[in-house]
Amino acid sequence: MKLSLILILTMAAMIAGATPNDGDSKNGYFWYEDPPEPIEKDPEKKEKHQKPSIPSHKAMMDMHPDDLHELLEETRKYAVYSRNVKDVVDYYKVQDAVRRKAAAFTSLTSLAMLQNPELNARSQYAVTTPGKNARKQQLDSFVSTKLAENRSRFALGFFVRETCGVCAAQRPTLQYFQDKHGWIVQEIDIDERPDIAHRFNVRVTPMIILIERGTSRWQNIAVGAESLSMIEQNTYRSIRLLQGDVDPQQFYTNEATQDGFFDPGA
Repeated sequence: MKLSLILILTMAAMIAGATPNDGDSKNGYFWYEDPPEPIEKDPEKKEKHQKPSIPSHKAMMDMHPDDLHELLEETRKYAVYSRNVKDVVDYYKVQDAVRRKAAAFTSLTSLAMLQNPELNARSQYAVTTPGKNARKQQLDSFVSTKLAENRSRFALGFFVRETCGVCAAQRPTLQYFQDKHGWIVQEIDIDERPDIAHRFNVRVTPMIILIERGTSRWQNIAVGAESLSMIEQNTYRSIRLLQGDVDPQQFYTNEATQDGFFDPGA
């Protein structure tokens, strides 16, 4: 009797709990109906920054560099965003793949340069000290020979003005050039000879110009205070340019490098 009473009271409580206050609706487990589904969150409000998916190491090694770079950036930014150890590890896994692909490319490059010497700059650009010294001696020899062969065909015009302090600093260097190579160096004050300055388009001082005798051809070789070495080399290069040995894009090309790796006109 007592058990029956308890069961009746329990069922009454269930009915009361499953029935709304208005008494018109009958639903819930007692009426063999599933309860209403919970209201889902707005899909537009999903997390803005999604965790990147990390492929296997082999898959990353086969990825295009653009795709791998994009993945690296995504994992880096997400690791900074989440501040989670696992996400930081994921970033360095991607970085490890990037490093290994770069190391592989470096190895392949070294092998390719050995197998294709025409693409290797070492044949004309020494990197060891003995090689650099030999290259400098060779260039110095080219310069000295060219200047000696053309001392009677060319001269230097040194344009100055009285108020030019830098001109005084340049004068001893040109005197040394004249004594060393036996060239004529003519000093011209542009305030006293504006006609000559206009002819050679001289508007600043000091300026040094290479002039070919008996012709109207000339070439600027230095502006401002310049070293002896640069004056010699630019004179050498300008002679080759005026003589037609090279075109303007080959201005820095000498006899040893012409038609070689560093010749833009080859």
